[in-house]
Amino acid sequence: MSKRHLVVALGLLGLMAGLAIFSAQISRASQSNPWKGEYFQNRTLSGTPAFKRDDPVITFEWGYGPPVEGWTISENYSARWTITEDFGTGNYTFAARSDDGVRMYVDSQIVIDAWHDQESGDWIVISKTMTAGKHTVKVEYYQHNGWAAIQAGYYPEKPPTAVVVTAGPSPTKAPATIAPTVAPTRTPSLFGTISSKPTSQVQPPQGFTGGGNAPGAGGTPNPNDRLIEFNVDKLVTWEGFPGPALHTGGQAGLFGYIKNRSTKPTFHVQWTIAVPQSGYYDLYIFVPAGQNMTKSATYRLFNNGTLSPGYAVDQSSNPDQWVYLGSFYLTAGPQSDQYLYLDNVTTEESGTRNIVLDALRLVFKP
Repeated sequence: MSKRHLVVALGLLGLMAGLAIFSAQISRASQSNPWKGEYFQNRTLSGTPAFKRDDPVITFEWGYGPPVEGWTISENYSARWTITEDFGTGNYTFAARSDDGVRMYVDSQIVIDAWHDQESGDWIVISKTMTAGKHTVKVEYYQHNGWAAIQAGYYPEKPPTAVVVTAGPSPTKAPATIAPTVAPTRTPSLFGTISSKPTSQVQPPQGFTGGGNAPGAGGTPNPNDRLIEFNVDKLVTWEGFPGPALHTGGQAGLFGYIKNRSTKPTFHVQWTIAVPQSGYYDLYIFVPAGQNMTKSATYRLFNNGTLSPGYAVDQSSNPDQWVYLGSFYLTAGPQSDQYLYLDNVTTEESGTRNIVLDALRLVFKP
């Protein structure tokens, strides 16, 4: 297949902007079981799997590399993922996109059949009425040559009448308004789940002076600064389908990115903040160098029961830079009711920009 730029190949939403079923927010819920992944060193899923693992979600962008660490092949392989979960009664959306072939089955009935060489682009989407009870979903994939990518999942189109699907994304409400006395729900993540219980604390009035180049911006962080890394820290959690794609670079060697939306969010990420002592902190977000980045990634701090005003960052103009967000009073302790929030809504047309995700930096201001 033709060689394409990395960011184009890893575009996440494509056709979603035009599909009504994706207009409501969809979210990755906690799951009781992961997908059972089987990886084969051939294109036909033949023989005994060469590798097995549990995969929380099917969102992979292997590019020109191998799908399994240690493998020497990056072409002519295949994979199969299977999960059995409790469904509620109602209509479910099943979706997939891949480079190259993909098939999806529900209880041995094929519902998506694109078993041919292709470049990942538009989503293949179907709606299927499900009965309450256990059902098995299977996804098959093969890579011929060139670029390799696969994303697949499912979610209920309306709240189910029985149990909620937990294998894939499920609807949730965006935390646009949060009551001051209610702590946010813990958010599952590929990188871990926050386990500390939120506690109510009285805090001084919150200060917000966002924007501009504050002292200490850019350069190498001070050893005393607190860094919360996107791809390695359990304090970074996200919800959304598809999940973020990963790209080499950034603060810890890998950063994430997602496609933008112009209206309702389909993804959000939180950097949960735990500091050793209470006081005012300058907050910086690292913007890694990427392609086609947004001009309006809007960050908000949830603190003292409220979300701060949004601060729009022009990521396209700040590659490989620490961007100052503002000065905030933060309370010490391993809390989950202090976090930086970012969703994928921007001012640009849906699916036209990338929002990059990397480290949060906290600089104590005694």
